[in-house]
Amino acid sequence: MQKKKKLKGMVITGVVGVCCRHGCFCSMVDLQWGERYANTDYAVMNALQDRKDLLWILLTYDIGCQYCINFIKRIIEEWPDDAALWEWVIRILVPKMHLYSHKDDCQYAFSLNYAKCVSRTHGEKIESLWAPGKELRGSTQEMNGGHRHDTLHDDHNTGNFRKNQELCECLQFKRSRPG
Repeated sequence: MQKKKKLKGMVITGVVGVCCRHGCFCSMVDLQWGERYANTDYAVMNALQDRKDLLWILLTYDIGCQYCINFIKRIIEEWPDDAALWEWVIRILVPKMHLYSHKDDCQYAFSLNYAKCVSRTHGEKIESLWAPGKELRGSTQEMNGGHRHDTLHDDHNTGNFRKNQELCECLQFKRSRPG
């Protein structure tokens, strides 16, 4: 009930974001009341549009067990020009911390622990990116759509830039260490 009262009269009730395994934002879209697959499909396709060089893709989504049911069908219907993208191997799983609230069948079928080629991935990287973004919530809540998008875009680009800078510094440090 609290959520219904808090979101009453709001046009945008949340966001869905896509990040890479390194923790850089790739795409984000607004949500209207509830999560619609069309919004998430758009975010995923926007993140993958220039990535035709990937051999396989792993998507983790807190409702991945439901989301994957007609995923390929929806994508081919909405983006027929990108049908060649589906030569990739796409796997949709549920992040480890979200998995425990699912049924036993989902816990086995959509677990990262049992999937091939994912190593010790937890699939929760996007969750760590929400914390800094919540600092913007108070100011972006009152903004019009365009200003809000520009502010979020700038914040995400700044975060991505800083990660790239830190990565370069980290790699230089490792190379300069003796032995």
